[in-house]
Amino acid sequence: MTVKRNYGIDLLRLVFMYMICLLHTLSHGGIISACLAGGAEYKVYSLIKVFTLCAVDGFAIISGYMANDKPRKYSKIVDMWFQAIFYSFILTVILMLAGFGEGITLKVLFKNAFPIIFKKYWYFYSYVLLFFAAPLLN
Repeated sequence: MTVKRNYGIDLLRLVFMYMICLLHTLSHGGIISACLAGGAEYKVYSLIKVFTLCAVDGFAIISGYMANDKPRKYSKIVDMWFQAIFYSFILTVILMLAGFGEGITLKVLFKNAFPIIFKKYWYFYSYVLLFFAAPLLN
């Protein structure tokens, strides 16, 4: 069985991924907050941010469209959950042991140990909810 690729959708997904990286760099990377409010750089970066906001929704729509014909795999959601645990808890503990965890408390570690329950990663949390709600929605 050969799967016919839609290169236009693949290209759009790639563009959306780039836009999401740009959005995170502008927002979470502190570029916009480092600019003087009302200055030329602030306006340009804010305009770029406005144009990149649609990328998250577009990426979600494409992911849902591409996964529509495929069977749901519970192993995939478990694998993604372990990745979320690694990035939120294990990496935090490693950095803390390396001496970079001055502001890390037991409460922070507990929340990092259960990223879905405490909605640490909103996109992953939404993905998990939608994954289990998909049979009802379909």
